[in-house]
Amino acid sequence: MASPHIVKLRAGDLALDLVPEVGGGIACFRMGVIDLMRSASPADLAARNPRQLASFPLFPYSNRVVNGRFIFDGQIYPLALNSQPHPHTLHGNSWQRPWKTEVVRPTYAHLVFDHDPARDGKESWPFAYRAAQVFRLEASLLELTMTVRNQDSKPMPAGFGLHPYFPRTPDVKLTAQATGVWRNTPEMLPIEHTPVPPEWDFSKGPTVSPITVDNCFTGFGGKALIEWPARHRGLSIEASPEFRNLVVFIPPKQDFFCVEPVSNVNDGFNKLARKEENTGVVVLQPGETLAGTVRFRVTKA
Repeated sequence: MASPHIVKLRAGDLALDLVPEVGGGIACFRMGVIDLMRSASPADLAARNPRQLASFPLFPYSNRVVNGRFIFDGQIYPLALNSQPHPHTLHGNSWQRPWKTEVVRPTYAHLVFDHDPARDGKESWPFAYRAAQVFRLEASLLELTMTVRNQDSKPMPAGFGLHPYFPRTPDVKLTAQATGVWRNTPEMLPIEHTPVPPEWDFSKGPTVSPITVDNCFTGFGGKALIEWPARHRGLSIEASPEFRNLVVFIPPKQDFFCVEPVSNVNDGFNKLARKEENTGVVVLQPGETLAGTVRFRVTKA
């Protein structure tokens, strides 16, 4: 398979490579020779696997819909299991579809994705919508604005998020504030909301290496900091209030970890149907738009 077209943005020593054809994702985010996100290899790009990118967007919701089924306005909506053998539907559908490039300038790119269930299948997502990403690059800053617009004739539940992968060096640290966390069953069902336990407390910037976690944290204050002391670099994450939650994924024995600003909690649509609070799900009326911005600022560590 031929490698996808790469959209290259540059601002000073900061480089951002986008691959619109591969889920509207990021292939590389780097300052000089230092990877700020995990870079995709040429083989990964040729394979067009979004999971091997530096980052990909989550539309029209973040994380999983349990067993590929949700209820909205009293109606049951089945979804295709898009990450088999995983038993749930993950991350919406835009990350597995090609995006279009609307505008490209040296430090700016505007990408869009249109979903029509009549054309693309209701099992992918039963409502029509348009997603957009606007990337702005400065000398030490990447700003990403995400929007989702309901283009259907009926209300649509919605959310969004970002799934970046960061290099996991032995000394890398993560600082982030949260007030609670959803604990999962062995099948990764979010079953219980609790205060953050000491082993997952990132408020004081612990070293990532000894931690294993794959959970949605609530009460995210909109700020996180990743530091690579040996590389003398850090990356601050500043998210607008729409990103009310934070998914932290630190798998065992891997060279990456993920810090994901997201709007909705895991399985938020079904939680909304059960009238649970603080799901982060937004119900968009026809023509309405949800928008939010995440800024990645390079710092010295």
